[in-house]
Amino acid sequence: MAKLPTRLVKARYNVTERTLDRWERDPRLNFPKPEIINRRKYRVLLARPPLVGNCELILDETGCGRPAADLFDTTGLKPTRVTITAGAEQSFVNGSWHVSKQTLVSTLDARLHTGELRFAKELLDAETLREELRDFRRHVSTAGRYSFEARVGKHDDLVLAVAIGLWALVGRPKTPIAQFGTWGSSVGENQFGYN
Repeated sequence: MAKLPTRLVKARYNVTERTLDRWERDPRLNFPKPEIINRRKYRVLLARPPLVGNCELILDETGCGRPAADLFDTTGLKPTRVTITAGAEQSFVNGSWHVSKQTLVSTLDARLHTGELRFAKELLDAETLREELRDFRRHVSTAGRYSFEARVGKHDDLVLAVAIGLWALVGRPKTPIAQFGTWGSSVGENQFGYN
């Protein structure tokens, strides 16, 4: 299995070895151990029907998720990277989508309220997801800014995972295609639009 050497992780993220050790030991961070990123295990999972050729691996690289996404890159899986941001914008920067939590939650909220998105009771984590949705709150500050989070002591991991997946299906803009040529010109016109 290919993995990112510790010295490269430390240099890239400007952290000490002690910080890396703390990330790996802290169960609340759920930081992946290098041996968890097993090339064969994930390749086998993504190569099974109905996933084979019909799915996209999307990773939330917010917080300490970026090193984990790098580990997936070293195995050749090349995930789509998403960073959750503040505000209301979305952009594609340096190979990663930057999407506001407001956009993600609004996409999820709209589909839940219209009944377009429902969850089967038989899903393994259906009850956990139901609890997380119940505990998820939207706050508006006195300045009019929105914030979205789980209640104190509760989790929102599944809510955000579903929101990112849903955004990728229905809300993600197409990646801009690089265009070359003279601005404003077409066949038979000069650069100012005149024949």
